[in-house]
Amino acid sequence: MAAAISSDGFIVIDIFGFVRETAAPSDAKPDYFSPNAQDDWVVDWTRAAADRDLTVTRHRRQRFTATGVSFEMRYEIRNPAEVKPRTARVEFDVTNYSRDEFRRLAGDSGLDVLMTFAGYTAATTVANSLRTVFVLGTDRSEEAGKRLERIRDDVTADSRISEPRGPDAR
Repeated sequence: MAAAISSDGFIVIDIFGFVRETAAPSDAKPDYFSPNAQDDWVVDWTRAAADRDLTVTRHRRQRFTATGVSFEMRYEIRNPAEVKPRTARVEFDVTNYSRDEFRRLAGDSGLDVLMTFAGYTAATTVANSLRTVFVLGTDRSEEAGKRLERIRDDVTADSRISEPRGPDAR
């Protein structure tokens, strides 16, 4: 990833901890995850085209693993002109990393953690958030610092996690 960004660029990575506990509303869990679901197929949603000639229904099954969660998704595509629906299947695994593990992974990739936020609201604290937003990059110039300040102003500044090695460390 470090090679893919310009010297003054940055990457924003939004991490969600896939655990069995229910997320706080400020954590805005992904719509493909239910903390209490395990092994059973769930119908997540059905969406129809504007003319209603085509519908897509997403079915999901998840299993907790030793390191995270394994997902299976089945998209059922129905067209009234066809007797049998078409199906597309997707499977993927997610690995849970602690914030410290993620910082090490970023460093190993040649990126610095420039700024970190817990959740999406001022009421969210590190202790009660399943979601962490990392701003990664390599540029520590004055201009990059100004850009980070603008990001901090746009995102809820009170939810920031202190980064002792960041450009704005005190």
